[in-house]
Amino acid sequence: MKALHLALGILMLSAISITSCLKKEYDAPPDLTSFDPMLKVTHNIAQLKALNGAYNPSNGGDTTFIGQDIVISGIVTANDRSGNFYKQLVIQDDTSAIMLVIDANNLYNDYPVGRKVYVKCKGLWLGYDGGLPVLGYSPNEQNGLNLIPQQRMNDFIVRANIGNTVKADTVDLATIKAAQARYYNRLIHIREAEFADTNQAYSQPNSTTNRDIKDCSGNTLVVRTSNYSNFANVPVAKGRGGITGIYTVFISSSRATPQLLIRDTGDVQFTKPRCGVVTGNILLAQTFENLPRNTTNITGWVNYAQTGNELYAVDSFGGTKFAKVSAFGSTQATVKSWLISPLVNLSGTINPKLIFKTLAGYDNGATLKVFISDDYAGIGDPTTATWMPLSAVISKGPASGYASTWTFSGNINLNTFSGAVYISFLYEGSDPASGTKKTTTFELDDVIVVAD
Repeated sequence: MKALHLALGILMLSAISITSCLKKEYDAPPDLTSFDPMLKVTHNIAQLKALNGAYNPSNGGDTTFIGQDIVISGIVTANDRSGNFYKQLVIQDDTSAIMLVIDANNLYNDYPVGRKVYVKCKGLWLGYDGGLPVLGYSPNEQNGLNLIPQQRMNDFIVRANIGNTVKADTVDLATIKAAQARYYNRLIHIREAEFADTNQAYSQPNSTTNRDIKDCSGNTLVVRTSNYSNFANVPVAKGRGGITGIYTVFISSSRATPQLLIRDTGDVQFTKPRCGVVTGNILLAQTFENLPRNTTNITGWVNYAQTGNELYAVDSFGGTKFAKVSAFGSTQATVKSWLISPLVNLSGTINPKLIFKTLAGYDNGATLKVFISDDYAGIGDPTTATWMPLSAVISKGPASGYASTWTFSGNINLNTFSGAVYISFLYEGSDPASGTKKTTTFELDDVIVVAD
């Protein structure tokens, strides 16, 4: 019996020892979220991308094998958390950004936005996905790149600390409405935009979908959303404001189409009224909609031909009315035409501003300028008053035909003025029988003065 008890005791001790060993194997891994392995970086992302040739849509572009011991680092700016990026990570450093294509799901668990990563590039390939620079595994039959196999991810991608931020490049739609290679894969923030059509969801049910955003001047850009994203069925935002996303491109044989991929609906901050919807204390509003076409009698306004006998006249196109002026057909060597607002009382107002829009056609050098006066009599010859120029953005048209979109003037601050003022638009052109002609046509609409 003693021998039996001894044997049982030894067996129990062995079990305890085995259990202890097993328990140690299942201890939680150390917290590495603040750890940076400090790998030696040999190239920045711009230098890495420069190793590859230019994209050629006729043959699928270029691919380059990386046989050197090249190491880059970057911060994750986009992952697959919402489903709008699929098997992709986008990383960015101070010089550029690149997309990694990886054959794995739920990448966001290990690679949240803000995580620093190192990429050991030896054995990978540089290539393109429809013209967008990517880093992948090997070329495929479609002249693109295969995805980095999941079982090899850790051979190439080394995780570092989390919580890092990347400052988005802040741009206007006018800047990036045409493809800009320097922004490819970068996180950008567009200051002012709105969806062109708000009666729709981000994506159609059965296919990745393009939705247009536009600014108040009519510049547009595609927002591309996967039907597999978790916000595909969400109605697009109805207001206007800032939008953030990854700037991408699709290049075909005929054109390069820039695209914005948002990471989720939190990237869309459209909290302001849409273009043309003015809120606040409206002091002046002229849309010309209530006036008959071809009239020069613009109610409440002074329409004055200083020289050349040309007046502003109401015209319309596409169901929209506006005031129109041109020296064309006047046969006059000098044409100066004024359109002057009714009195605008700025007394006691807070942050008054002037806004309007213009559209130019057959542009050959005539000008349209905007002025303000606090001593105009409100009637008759404006040249007896003092007019101070206001800084505004005025449309520039093509030499033949008209500009494709209206140009927004910008918010013209009137804080330095007070009391009774008048706003004027001065057209200056020329149409002599011989010699230099300046007959640009200008269209003017939605003249508004508003205060908080």
